[in-house]
Amino acid sequence: MIWQFPLWWFGLPGVLKGWVDRVFAMGRMYGGKKIYQGGVFRGKRALLSLTTGGPAPAYLKGGFNGDIEAILRPVQRGILQFVGFDV
Repeated sequence: MIWQFPLWWFGLPGVLKGWVDRVFAMGRMYGGKKIYQGGVFRGKRALLSLTTGGPAPAYLKGGFNGDIEAILRPVQRGILQFVGFDV
């Protein structure tokens, strides 16, 4: 799965977040043992492709906006890896 989006306020745009909230529903996509390595998307890969509206140096560790890896961790770990994707 590839998500292409602009980074809005250090997170997902509202429409994409709303889609995640509706589609990645408890009981259907996660719950019980259906998380992380046991998730329904185990063996599948996910990729984030995004625009920031700022220069690359602003998103480095110690940069003006902070490390892009830290900014994206809630999406990578808290959404995609949580349901089993390899990110």
